[in-house]
Amino acid sequence: MDQDYERRLLRQIVIQNENTMPCVRDSVTSVGWSERGNLVAVGTHKGFVQIWDAAAGKKLSMLEGHTARVGALAWNADQLSSGSRDRMILQRDIRTPPLQSERRLQGHRQEVCGLKWSTDHQLLASGGNDNKLLVWNHSSLSPVQQYTEHLAAVKAIAWSPHQHGLLASGGGTADRCIRFWNTLTGQPLQCIDTGSQVCNLAWSKHANELVSTHGYSQNQILVWKYPSLTQVAKLTGHSYRVLYLAMSPDGEAIVTGAGDETLRFWNVFSKTRSTKVKWVGISASCPPARPLGLSPGRPPPPSAPLISPRGSPWVPCPSAPAWLCTPSHIAWGPQGLVTPHLGRWEAAHPSPLARSLGFPLG
Repeated sequence: MDQDYERRLLRQIVIQNENTMPCVRDSVTSVGWSERGNLVAVGTHKGFVQIWDAAAGKKLSMLEGHTARVGALAWNADQLSSGSRDRMILQRDIRTPPLQSERRLQGHRQEVCGLKWSTDHQLLASGGNDNKLLVWNHSSLSPVQQYTEHLAAVKAIAWSPHQHGLLASGGGTADRCIRFWNTLTGQPLQCIDTGSQVCNLAWSKHANELVSTHGYSQNQILVWKYPSLTQVAKLTGHSYRVLYLAMSPDGEAIVTGAGDETLRFWNVFSKTRSTKVKWVGISASCPPARPLGLSPGRPPPPSAPLISPRGSPWVPCPSAPAWLCTPSHIAWGPQGLVTPHLGRWEAAHPSPLARSLGFPLG
């Protein structure tokens, strides 16, 4: 039910089927930047995965194989993993023809709604609507570890950059827990009941801390100290569940998207952060927020679109391009912002990093 609600938030777009040519109604269900920040992967409701050159605004390939929506994407160098409602995980090397490099991983009994590669690129964690958290390696077509303690869908997954093999996962409304796992031994570690649905998790690059976003009933953002699980900060402002989370490339700021039709920017993990977390800005009220992705390239400067000088709200210019007020699957990259439904757009006076990119999926 959670996944269905999220997908209804997505704007319908028209994608041209390259094989049959007529236009078919489809929607974007996931986005993800490659680790080098030059490629964007886009998953769709009909099960396609498209690879785009972000700088050129050019579609490089259309990958088939899934029979239902692709709600999760995870890059590992030149390999792309995709998780679908068809319960399948496909791993493909984008440098080779799809059928030559494709690995099909079957282990979930319901939709795959979360995917994350470990920081050493050796293990893939997957979460499903079957309440399972599975761990895969490069050599086996079956999961090497299975965790079944969650009582609801596992969408939120995050690998620690500070402790090898440490994995965090969050459960849905019927579970509400963040659980920690030692994947080196296969043993469960801590568990904390957050009191509400866990939608996203992300570790700080600079400190042993974790940020979580939540849905019913708190709709809040929490920052935790690990391993004590002391709550460092509680961020409020969203009036609906915080469905999406992305971190800036420098690891200091996050952007959150919610069903209240806003994007909010927070300085959560500043290297020189005091105990007070600073609110950066808020977008204008827009149609419901969509999945977010941040490029691993350089972060945008304060003058870049959709972010304001620290401490002041972002207010769109009335004459700004319409898409600025209608965020879709927004992703930050070294060249600027990417939206999948409009043509390329540049600000009237763009700085080298403030350029905004958009391109149709057809």
